[in-house]
Amino acid sequence: MNGAETSTQYDAAFERKAWLLVGFTWIAYCLNYSDRQVIFSIFPILKSELKFTDAQLGLTGSVFLWVYGLCSPIAGQIGDRFSKRWLVAMSLLLWSGVTALTGAARSAGMILTCRALTGVTESLFVPAAVALLANAHRPENRSRAFALYGTGQLAGIVVGGWYGGFMAQEFQWRFAFYSLGLIGILYCYPYFRFLKSFSEEAHVETRKSGSTLAVTALARIPTYLVLCVVSGVFNLTLWLLYTWLPDFLYEKFSLGLADAGYTATVYLQSAVDVDVKNFSGPYADYFTELMERQKGTDYFIGGPRDMVQGTCKDAFAQVTNSAFPGGLLSVDDTLKLISLMPKPDILMTAETKTVDVEQGKTAEIAVSIQRQNGFGGRVPVSVMNLPPRVKLVDIGLNGVLLNETETHRTFTIEALPNAEPIEQLIYVGGDIETRSDLQSVYTAPQAILLKVEPKSIWMVRSDLSTRQENWSCHRTINRAMNHFLTD
Repeated sequence: MNGAETSTQYDAAFERKAWLLVGFTWIAYCLNYSDRQVIFSIFPILKSELKFTDAQLGLTGSVFLWVYGLCSPIAGQIGDRFSKRWLVAMSLLLWSGVTALTGAARSAGMILTCRALTGVTESLFVPAAVALLANAHRPENRSRAFALYGTGQLAGIVVGGWYGGFMAQEFQWRFAFYSLGLIGILYCYPYFRFLKSFSEEAHVETRKSGSTLAVTALARIPTYLVLCVVSGVFNLTLWLLYTWLPDFLYEKFSLGLADAGYTATVYLQSAVDVDVKNFSGPYADYFTELMERQKGTDYFIGGPRDMVQGTCKDAFAQVTNSAFPGGLLSVDDTLKLISLMPKPDILMTAETKTVDVEQGKTAEIAVSIQRQNGFGGRVPVSVMNLPPRVKLVDIGLNGVLLNETETHRTFTIEALPNAEPIEQLIYVGGDIETRSDLQSVYTAPQAILLKVEPKSIWMVRSDLSTRQENWSCHRTINRAMNHFLTD
């Protein structure tokens, strides 16, 4: 076998491994964005359970972004001087640990601290991961490799948005952080084992940054500076939507937490084909001009293909034309467009805010509905996130049901004698009986704080007194029977 054949076989084997690197890193990148996005779907829980203010909720996004942005240049410099394989693995391990720690937070201050730590630990990942991919792939393959790697971000945002709401709605919000953190910690092992078998040395032409700070060299490149500004404006708009859109959909349209988190992310991450001829009113001209400017653009996984494989000038033109078409929509205009969505068929309201129930006792919950869009049918009511050994009582075959003429209903819950003392948020939702694939369950935006209390001392003493009286009566009867049989 000659040297050329050996080189060809080696190159083919290494190229297969380079694409495996994309796959392994894609999963880590998906977890990276899932962990940072998951908190935005549980704002209603944070407000009711940890007493977050709106300002503190906003800080969950801005604290992370500012810390992440300030640490990223330092992380890039570290990646130029230390092992990139160790950096990406350690970054994954550290941010996953911080994600799990977030689930144990008991105050707004602790959660904001964890968000800052998430920014520090996640900032180490991207510079080193991108450098590994660039070193592994030939110039003609890099655009495709980076495009596939970038879809991990899109998937992670959707997964995090949906998963946080789903876990908070169906189980407990802390489990979302515990489980995502555990998945990341467990994934570190196979990921690092693969990275250890992969050489991080460049197999194509690259140049080290040298002893000086890389940022000083980059600051002298005008195109780089302009792209930083445009990317900052673009991402600021996106993060405004990532942070507040789930909460807006939850409160405005009575979507469940899972549906709100999914709806707020999936449509921002996917390409949508819209016929502007169907638009009318004050926004028609805006969308007409936007579509004209983007005519002929080839989209790939929700983004213009030029942005992942075209020239710098093409990418800059595409970003600016997308961000600044004739008259940029303001935040208020954007919310007005969202409010054009059809109203839900029912608006569910939890009239009871707090429920205190002792072990072995019952308590009542009051709900009301407002029917809209001409809907006049009956509405089954479901109660979600009840703790173990707490149940609904005195319900029929169809559960708690509001008939066609009812708008209010009171129902009873019971804490069994062995129920654990706990404070937990529960939710009520109304179900539209339909075979349609469209949304049919509408959750009340108000959470109910359920407090299961231990039996009072008086009740315990009363039970003991009752047992003693029963025992005394039992002994008296036995004595009488024995006396009767003896006689």
